[in-house]
Amino acid sequence: MNIEKLKKLPELKPYLPAAYIYKTRLNGIDELLNVEWLHEDIEPSLEEELVHHLLSHPVFMTSVQNEKGEEWDVRMESFSSFRESSESVTVSHMSDEDYDQKIMEIAMWLISLCHWDRGNQDSLDSH
Repeated sequence: MNIEKLKKLPELKPYLPAAYIYKTRLNGIDELLNVEWLHEDIEPSLEEELVHHLLSHPVFMTSVQNEKGEEWDVRMESFSSFRESSESVTVSHMSDEDYDQKIMEIAMWLISLCHWDRGNQDSLDSH
């Protein structure tokens, strides 16, 4: 997902801070999961495509924990920060019920990061 390309699409400009923070927070997770998700060739042109892309990362179907049993939460810290403060990190799948709750919380978090009232500004800062 290329943030600079999102800046060119008026419908997606409110999502710029959310997309930027999302990308920063998930940096490094793809290596752990052995997937390529944050690659630059994803170019959503509609709000629905962007939201779908943001919420469909494979990591959201898992629980990422460290050796102390602490679970990484994308809303609270970056994966790289979590990994740096951990001796080891493990990934396990979660139940459908837990997944539904997690996706709802992440969706609400992403929405809270958007600039709904700033029109077509290119700012990447959240509120």
